[in-house]
Amino acid sequence: MKVLFALDTIGQGGTEKSTLDILSHFSDDVDVRVVYFFPFTHLEAHYKKAGIPVTYVKLHGKRAIVEGTRKLLKIIREEKPDLIVSSLMRASFYSRFAGKVSGVPVVGTFVGDSYGEVRAAELKAQKKNFGYLFFRWLDKVTAQMPVYWISNGRAIATSSAKALKIPAGKIKVVHRGRDLSAFPQWQPHNDRKNFHFIFIGRLIESKGLRELVIAVSKIKEVHPHVKLDIIGEGAFKGTLDRLIEELRLTDTVIMHGRVTEGWKRLYDADCFVFPSWREGFSGALVEAMMAGIPIIASDIPMNLEAVDLNTALVYPVGDAEKLFQKMDEMISGYPAMVEMGERARELAGNKFEIRKIASEYEA
Repeated sequence: MKVLFALDTIGQGGTEKSTLDILSHFSDDVDVRVVYFFPFTHLEAHYKKAGIPVTYVKLHGKRAIVEGTRKLLKIIREEKPDLIVSSLMRASFYSRFAGKVSGVPVVGTFVGDSYGEVRAAELKAQKKNFGYLFFRWLDKVTAQMPVYWISNGRAIATSSAKALKIPAGKIKVVHRGRDLSAFPQWQPHNDRKNFHFIFIGRLIESKGLRELVIAVSKIKEVHPHVKLDIIGEGAFKGTLDRLIEELRLTDTVIMHGRVTEGWKRLYDADCFVFPSWREGFSGALVEAMMAGIPIIASDIPMNLEAVDLNTALVYPVGDAEKLFQKMDEMISGYPAMVEMGERARELAGNKFEIRKIASEYEA
């Protein structure tokens, strides 16, 4: 079977990375191709190294629906795929329209919580509510075009199905996965004075970084030698910089920007903190579980599909005071936390090993 995977870009996003991981572990029975439309190409060399052919369509402008559909149709007629799998908003619209015209069946994907309350509030605050409503309408009226859907989490399958009126029987949940063999067992740092927390992800407000920095300012009063490393970049950086300076944390909170293979920084830290307000299904959280580092996570449903009270410390999302309390618990009871991280690694190996995930996706 020949399958064409359509993505907006092959940049550093979680969907692009997870697609690469999954396709790299497909069986030889599936002939895969990747087409992408916009010029974010950070992972192109990785796709090619994995032997996955990629085609760049070179679109310009955020709403090039007609041009994107026309160019995708040309590729479909040349490649003659048996199936199209689309991810991310723009590639999904192009794929639905091109699939309708060409007669090639399309499988859609849910990779983020596009229709949750947090997302709607974000867009309204950014004065993008009209655009959100337009694309929600377009999504809804074309959502019956795909013959099937794959969701990377149960929570977003539920919210998306409700918003788009898709029958639950047309949706299969396949979580994101990672190759456990690529993650050495994390080891505790018993020989140093400082306690290092780490966050890895995009710097956007909904990642919960404001309350994380506030919680660090509180924990520093109890444990003066704490540090927080923030790995990633994004539009919220300026706000974070100002907050860090306001709270006099410039020597405590270190902003590292984008780091290639940022997950490797987990091995320099003592605890991974993931305070996100909303997610699809977090690859960063799975990577922390695979490493075996102790974890603190917000209690959003997407996170609780990965960790539980036996494998992480969990606190109410958005509550900086409760996050501070969990950080204090982490430091004060660290030997038990290390054992919790070991259990998280075992759980991740059983549930999210990439070969298992790829097999479920392929099926």
